[in-house]
Amino acid sequence: MKSQIDALRKLIEAAAVADEIEGLKLFAAARVVADILEDRLESEETPGRAYTLEKLSEVLDSFRQAVMPEDGRLTPKELLEDAGFGLSHVEELVSPKK
Repeated sequence: MKSQIDALRKLIEAAAVADEIEGLKLFAAARVVADILEDRLESEETPGRAYTLEKLSEVLDSFRQAVMPEDGRLTPKELLEDAGFGLSHVEELVSPKK
C-alpha cells in the first residue's frame, strides 16, 4: 500500500505546479491509484478500515476540488495542502508505527 500512497503524494505535489489541464490529468491518474488502494484496503480485515477509506475519500475530494473548484472557500493550493495532510493521515492508518 505504501507504493500507492507514495504515488498519490507525487500526483498531489505535481498538481500544485501544473496548469489546469495537467491538473485534471493528474487527478484522473490519482483516481486510478486510489481505486487500487481502496481495493487493497477492502480486501484486508484491519481495524479502522472504514475510517481509513473515509479519509482516503476526503483526500480525493480535496484533490478534485483543487482541480475543479466549486465553491471557492479555499484556494487550489490550500486544497492540495489539505489533500497532502489527509494522505499523511491515511499513511499512518495503514502503516502504524510500532
